[in-house]
Amino acid sequence: MLESIPTSSFALIVDDDPDSQMLVTAMLEYAGYGVEQALTFEAAEAALARQPLCVILDLVMPGDASRSLCEAMLARHDDTPIILMSGLEKEHLSERQEHWRSRGLNMVAVLAKPFWLDKLLEALNVALPVHRADLALSPDPLESH
Repeated sequence: MLESIPTSSFALIVDDDPDSQMLVTAMLEYAGYGVEQALTFEAAEAALARQPLCVILDLVMPGDASRSLCEAMLARHDDTPIILMSGLEKEHLSERQEHWRSRGLNMVAVLAKPFWLDKLLEALNVALPVHRADLALSPDPLESH
């Protein structure tokens, strides 16, 4: 059976904080990823139709937008990898990750804010092992050492 090749090349950042979105966007672009941003549930749901490589989802958003997005993804049987992030304690993040994973979502990692580029790349390597996020920082990933 042939592996399907992703039809998109962007990571979707879902966060209601523009400053946080700007920082995560800068990290992802530095690592060589395309980015789309969504401040609301509606914008995130529309972006999901374009099949992002992964979703980086803030756990705490107004109107319970993150829960609504997770429910929508469950209803569509969407297996897009999700990296959960929040300023909450890592233990709480891990509990939420396990809750959604047990319901069938592809929750691959958690990031406790604030986080550094290396932690984001570790999470992306779990979410997107084929894309090898750590190679994106190399000047020429194909060059032999």
